[in-house]
Amino acid sequence: MKKKNKIYLILFIVVIAIFSFKYWNDYRERDLEDLIRLKKSDFIGFSFTNSGIPILDDKSDGWGTKDIEPVDELLNFLSQYRVKKQKENFFDTNYKGKRFGFTIHHNKSNPTMVTVEEKYVHIYNGKYYEVVNDTIDMDWLNAYFEKYQKEYNR
Repeated sequence: MKKKNKIYLILFIVVIAIFSFKYWNDYRERDLEDLIRLKKSDFIGFSFTNSGIPILDDKSDGWGTKDIEPVDELLNFLSQYRVKKQKENFFDTNYKGKRFGFTIHHNKSNPTMVTVEEKYVHIYNGKYYEVVNDTIDMDWLNAYFEKYQKEYNR
């Protein structure tokens, strides 16, 4: 085999290995908390809704705050769940069950927007996840919503 052909073969194998690793890494099980971006250094606010639609402004249902403690509490709760990435068509946009949505606002980057259902999570960067180790405790999320809605009532 010519030296030039060997180089092409090695490059081909490297490219296939990189794409295979990326695919494996994208679709492996992960902790839900690890997928939700929170940069404490540029955190500027948080909003939460029980309608399942993340809120970006003061005109939506829900509550919002500039305090980071509710975010820490929520992410601590979500840390018990493991998820696996799914294809976009896997997420049921016509889901009739309870949904919650939240947005973490950052000063230097785009907001992190998330919709949570019992078995599914949609992170608004085009990524959809299935909860694999349990169903998300929607009663806890409802109590969380009500607790902070009273405190941060708009």
